[in-house]
Amino acid sequence: MASWDAASEQGAKDTAAKAMALFARPLVDQRQWITDLAPMLSPAYRTEAEYINPARVPVSRVLSGPALQASSGDPMTVKAVFTTDAGEWVVLLHRTAAGQPWLVQDIASKDA
Repeated sequence: MASWDAASEQGAKDTAAKAMALFARPLVDQRQWITDLAPMLSPAYRTEAEYINPARVPVSRVLSGPALQASSGDPMTVKAVFTTDAGEWVVLLHRTAAGQPWLVQDIASKDA
């Protein structure tokens, strides 16, 4: 049974912060953008993200975050909320077991 501990929380924060920083680069070539992000993405989201044009990503700067919102009773999924120059954005993270890496399931505007 996975649990939510300090190491889990720090791992989620680190993964979310790195993913959001790599995501919020509208001036980067699409191929470089997805190559940098891919190792942190779940297989399903990696396929989806390959169709994202970074030039159309409205975020270019992360102002604060992540603020983690763990699902009650689910230590395998967590939302990381960021304040950006394009409003609040959420990175949804999931892991398959305790000790497994957090993978990004989605990155979207909080209003999306």
